[in-house]
Amino acid sequence: MDSHHNVEAGTTADPLVVSLNLTNVEGRNSGESDDEESSPSRRPSIQDLEDLPTLLKSCRNPPGPAQHVDLGTAASFPLSSLRSATTVKVKSAAYGQPARIPNLGRDWEFAGWGTTITTDLPGEVVEQHGKIEKHVQIGQIRATSIVGIAVTGGVLYTVGPAIVVAGQYAPISLLLVCVVVFIYRYIFAELGAVPLNGGVYSLLLVGSTKLVAAAAAVCLILDLGAAAVVSAATASNYANGQWEIGNVYVLTIAVLVAFALLALAGVKDSANVSLVIFWIHLATMMALMVASVVHWIRHGSEVLVSNWNAPSPTGNAPLDIFNGFCLGMLGFTGMEQCPNYIEEQKPGVYTKVMRNISYLVLCITPVMTFLTLAVLPRAEIDANVNFVLSYLGRTVAGKPLELIGSINACIVLCGGVLCAFVGIVGLMEHMARDNLLPRFLLQSNRWTRSYHYIILTFLLICILLVVVTNGDIILLSLLFAIAFLAVLALFAIANLLLKYKRGRLQRPVHAAWYAVVLALGGVLAAIVGNGVTSPQMIVIFVVFFGVLFGAMTALVCEVKILRLMVFAAAHQPAMGKVTEWLMKRLKIARSSPVAFFTNHDEIHVLNKAALYVIRNEPTMHLQIVHFYEEAEQIPTNLQLSRAVLDHAYPKLTIDLILVKGQFSSSAVACMAKALGISRNQCYITCPGRGSAIGDFGGARIIML
Repeated sequence: MDSHHNVEAGTTADPLVVSLNLTNVEGRNSGESDDEESSPSRRPSIQDLEDLPTLLKSCRNPPGPAQHVDLGTAASFPLSSLRSATTVKVKSAAYGQPARIPNLGRDWEFAGWGTTITTDLPGEVVEQHGKIEKHVQIGQIRATSIVGIAVTGGVLYTVGPAIVVAGQYAPISLLLVCVVVFIYRYIFAELGAVPLNGGVYSLLLVGSTKLVAAAAAVCLILDLGAAAVVSAATASNYANGQWEIGNVYVLTIAVLVAFALLALAGVKDSANVSLVIFWIHLATMMALMVASVVHWIRHGSEVLVSNWNAPSPTGNAPLDIFNGFCLGMLGFTGMEQCPNYIEEQKPGVYTKVMRNISYLVLCITPVMTFLTLAVLPRAEIDANVNFVLSYLGRTVAGKPLELIGSINACIVLCGGVLCAFVGIVGLMEHMARDNLLPRFLLQSNRWTRSYHYIILTFLLICILLVVVTNGDIILLSLLFAIAFLAVLALFAIANLLLKYKRGRLQRPVHAAWYAVVLALGGVLAAIVGNGVTSPQMIVIFVVFFGVLFGAMTALVCEVKILRLMVFAAAHQPAMGKVTEWLMKRLKIARSSPVAFFTNHDEIHVLNKAALYVIRNEPTMHLQIVHFYEEAEQIPTNLQLSRAVLDHAYPKLTIDLILVKGQFSSSAVACMAKALGISRNQCYITCPGRGSAIGDFGGARIIML
């Protein structure tokens, strides 16, 4: 294709392109400095010209004939072939701005000119090399069991503390929690419109900026860490209460280390194992409920009446109910983990899992709390708060049920620890591929294929949580509640953002906006309540959050930080080798390209894609990819728009790749291989009605 022909064709065809005035607005957005704008030898400015073809003819790198790259056949498809073809060869010699640091030249600031490439992508190549690996699809029961272990296991560490802080009003507090759960059932179901693993991190990556998604990821890491620590500490308390093993503090750390070793050995979560544990736990809870009801009938309501008439913890019923509500939010922890494995669930299963979980919470936690108050005096509950359900089992059915309850508690809670280690591996792997965590975390053990750096990092975070809280299960529960509530609040915010910014997404369920706001208000109130109850936990949460978020922010802003360091080091002659190392590091940080797939030539859409890359990615290379079946179908002004943006953003090389073939999710996967990038680095707009975002295997939606 002759790009000059397209230039002439676009002279009068598109008034929008002819009348563009991007310099003042877009130059500022791209971070150009005043000294660059004032350069007497600056590149031609769009605002100085009245028509686009004149600009393109007078610019330093006018569009020339497109280069053709052969991708071969299905048998000879060369991986990363387009990566080398798009390597920038024309550098600062063609760019007239003065260098910020003369002795370093301009190469470290100017990204280089882009180019246009044409290629063919035959159907047989796509069929063989564009396959997107499918996750194992599980049904409703198994999917429910995985998250159900955590949700129903919450009763083991919720009942006792809830009664301690709310007294006789604990069942009312937990019923209010169930109201929030039922609202969140629909919030989570609507978010199923983005069926990507990664939970709220993936949702905010689709609906917001990378930095906001990083904040959500930190909350998820703390949520998983607190879940692992609370589960390990509670299991240790149950084991010590039953068998008097020894120091609970040491035992908690030992449990965490043991499951870290299992994760390092390559042990992974199994839906079948989860199903067995889930049914054992439900059977144990049912047996405990039935035995408690029988005991209540035989002994009457004297204990229940005594507990009801006893002074409440604060003497203020509404405050007690509110305190119980704040702590009782732990009763459905684990629900937020269901979106983490949505890709493994069969179509239509996700919404059913949300329904099942909401009813499980309603039928277990408030009921078990009420029966505990009907059987045990408050003083005995306070004395056995950390293993109250096993003590309840001994009271209503003797030693056998206590033993069964303790064993069940240890199995369920240890299963929660393993799930946390498995969940963190998937989350941190996703984040490392998105450049939010160091890529060395992706190194795997060659024998077990486990990500040892991720597992050891998470183990360190968990041990720090135990040390900082001194293994206090009440403090750990409050920290867990704050992290969990922060994640819940982010899910509600993600729902509102997707309603506004991604309205074209097909949704299986719609949650009313006022219901989302109501649920968000309830969660924020619970965060405030827990913060007032234990300001120390807010401090601990903020410190952990600040350290992790600061590290991620440094990675997101790595290029800016390195540029400042280069600028500082270059003015110190004694730091020549340091400057050289920083320059190499800067080049590596900016070297990995990203691809944006477009089906039209609207320059404002392409401009938004360029701005998204500048603001969210460290790269200096954007590749615009367009699929076509016939040459006549190529948008007239696509090459012109690419050239304009390439000049408007000198710190971003913008290529245009014209692909003769049919656009599909498999074609995107095939092009990712040809470009030598992961599918996480492929960007698209909202898919139409004919396809869903989950079909694209990790490609990111960046605009409506």
